[in-house]
Amino acid sequence: MAKITYYFGTKNNKQLKKITANPLFHQVVEYLTQQPNVILRQLKAAFEKEPHFDVFLDQLIKYELLERKNRRYTLNFPIFSSSDFAVPEEVILEIQQMKQEKLEFGCFLMGQRLWPLLFTEESYFFGVDSGKSSLHFLTKTEVGNETLSFISITPDDKKEVTAANYFSVLAEGGEVPSTFQTLEQLIGDVDVDYFVLQTRRILRSLKRNNSKRNIFQEALVETGTLQKDEQGSYNLTLPVINKDFSIDIHTPQLQKLVHELNKLPVNQRMFFKKQLYSLLFHTYFSENSNISYIIN
Repeated sequence: MAKITYYFGTKNNKQLKKITANPLFHQVVEYLTQQPNVILRQLKAAFEKEPHFDVFLDQLIKYELLERKNRRYTLNFPIFSSSDFAVPEEVILEIQQMKQEKLEFGCFLMGQRLWPLLFTEESYFFGVDSGKSSLHFLTKTEVGNETLSFISITPDDKKEVTAANYFSVLAEGGEVPSTFQTLEQLIGDVDVDYFVLQTRRILRSLKRNNSKRNIFQEALVETGTLQKDEQGSYNLTLPVINKDFSIDIHTPQLQKLVHELNKLPVNQRMFFKKQLYSLLFHTYFSENSNISYIIN
């Protein structure tokens, strides 16, 4: 059976995550890939040993993963196995020429300019045959409030231990991955706003050497936000971008490409845009697989 990785972005993310984690979903996908356009009797015969199959089938139709038309069932999303998408060299050069030593600029460019340029709030769902593709996409996670936000852009197949990713995991529900065990022991399911409040207090008092144990300080060290030096002082390690920060960034070649991609069907353009962003990210951050920063 092919190893399919599913990518989606809808208001039903939590439900879709549960569905795609169900082994039965992979079996249905494989069956309908090999035998598309089948009738209900064929489906039921293929999965007669599966309890509550009717209920699961109704879920797939409800969330538009299956299409039922003229009493026949087909997958309602594409599965990509490879890509013939080539990024024009002038687009890559455009990003290369913007490189600066300051990490803050790279974070602003990739997180606050290019991400919203490529990705808007639209529903999509597609699969990628991992056995025929070596693609590695990135996910942007943001948590916080209007006073302070934590942002992480990390590989979607690896949850880096960051504040943004931790609160994202909590919001998804279910069991917290073992990589976040230390954080869970420190702060549990603390409210995001309260965590932001404590973080702001800590950032304002960084110059004071406070030897008293502070679980929020320890959590910020665990997530790579702070680092404790040999003298016992804490130093901020993440770039901080002022929320009012603005700079003119001109990417005419990239914008032209995005305009052309926007003419494609939604699943195909999201597949291509994810490839494009990954390439541009690693073009700019040639030695980084992920970035995290704070907006204050």
